[in-house]
Amino acid sequence: MSKVLLRRLLFFLPTLVVISLLSFLISISAPGDPVDRLLPTAGTSGETGLVSKRIMEERQAMRHRLGLDLPAFYLSVSSLSMAAEMPDFQNPEEEEAWRRLTQLCGNAKAATNVYQAFDSWLELHAALDLSVLPDSAYLLVRQSSAIVRSLRQSGNTDLILSSI
Repeated sequence: MSKVLLRRLLFFLPTLVVISLLSFLISISAPGDPVDRLLPTAGTSGETGLVSKRIMEERQAMRHRLGLDLPAFYLSVSSLSMAAEMPDFQNPEEEEAWRRLTQLCGNAKAATNVYQAFDSWLELHAALDLSVLPDSAYLLVRQSSAIVRSLRQSGNTDLILSSI
């Protein structure tokens, strides 16, 4: 019984792959465009062979909305969650922490926003006139600044993800 089940499984997987590839190739080689099926064409709007400028603009807008104006990438060397451009980092630990955070949350923009918020926080702390603060507030500001620096460098994902 197990041999029959194993043999059927071994035939099923390649068959599934071949059927998937064939259906993909057929859908790609079919005439027309998904936008042509969604929007009325020039022939149905009463025009004779000429496509109006309005219809062309609608098609372009629909192609942009559906993402059909972008190139199709089927294979990628890097993760899709990584941004094409990453922020400038002062040291490699921060860059590695940003990469880990981006891969963990799957959103490079959110990870970049967190690091920009860290930078803003540190700039704000640097601009404060700490001499006018009482000792307890001075210590609190110094400690919070140290915590933000260590978070930025360590990339403690549990704490950072709670702020996203």
